[in-house]
Amino acid sequence: AEIDKRTARVTSLKAKFIQRKRSPLLKRPIESSGTVIVKGDRLRWDTLKPELSILTVDSATIRIYYPAAKTLEIHAAAGDLRLISGTPLPRLSDLKAQFTFQEVDLASLGAAADAKDMLALELKPIKAELQSHLTSVHVLINTRLPCVQRLVIADQDQETTEIEFTDVQ
Repeated sequence: AEIDKRTARVTSLKAKFIQRKRSPLLKRPIESSGTVIVKGDRLRWDTLKPELSILTVDSATIRIYYPAAKTLEIHAAAGDLRLISGTPLPRLSDLKAQFTFQEVDLASLGAAADAKDMLALELKPIKAELQSHLTSVHVLINTRLPCVQRLVIADQDQETTEIEFTDVQ
């Protein structure tokens, strides 16, 4: 509740991100990087490497624009999909209806074991629809900011997506 209260006071956020996708089918992870901006309930991901793309999320729509291909994908942002869109400012109260929460060791997400402003959580999907896609979500939250510092999403295909947020403003 306290983290949600602090999150509600944040009206905008900008951060750099590095995303690593790991798959049993690949020798090395696929890495992308860029910036993410949150303003109110809107989210924008500008991926700069390895290829430019822009992803925006609002209350109704997810859009992905690929400038090189001059292609725009538009998807409905249904509740469950929007919840796992990787925002650095999640509302834990919203996620509690979809996931069980368990505190985990800080070191498992790369934080110092004695980090006072960090909280490490494992989220497990409750609903069958999410369970068919996700096995777990691990989140390292800087409770002082408040902001997600690291997010690791594991899916049913044994692939993981790790997102690290830095230079948070």
